[in-house]
Amino acid sequence: MRDNGFDVIGHHAVEGSVWLVPKLDEKWREPRSRERLLELIRSTENVETMMGMSPHFLAIGKKRENT
Repeated sequence: MRDNGFDVIGHHAVEGSVWLVPKLDEKWREPRSRERLLELIRSTENVETMMGMSPHFLAIGKKRENT
């Protein structure tokens, strides 16, 4: 991103480690369980030491103004 004129504002792990949870589809359908999974994702999405566990990332940037 930086090489293409963007300043990095943030980066997030999309799934985090939740994709490793056994029977994830089943747990995702249960509202209380889903909320716990989302809490886990939210609490770890910016932890750099955990980011390698997520198969997908989201990088947020802002285009630098030409100077």
